[in-house]
Amino acid sequence: DADLGLTRKETNLVLFDTPSDESGRVAYGDVIPIVFDVLVHAAANDLLDMPRTEDQIEIVLTRALSRYSQPTSSNY
Repeated sequence: DADLGLTRKETNLVLFDTPSDESGRVAYGDVIPIVFDVLVHAAANDLLDMPRTEDQIEIVLTRALSRYSQPTSSNY
């Protein structure tokens, strides 16, 4: 199970757009351009969604780091 970093929606886009033969097999060469396009669009969307102000950056970082810094008894 390869993790390409795609969301479920992006994976479904790739699967929907990928041609297959009569037996349902997919040629590797047919998948590459589709995955590339999906990754380009995903990267563009991530860039557009990036925080632009210091306050927005602080909120994003606080949320991201709070997931990993929950105090437990093993932290002491």
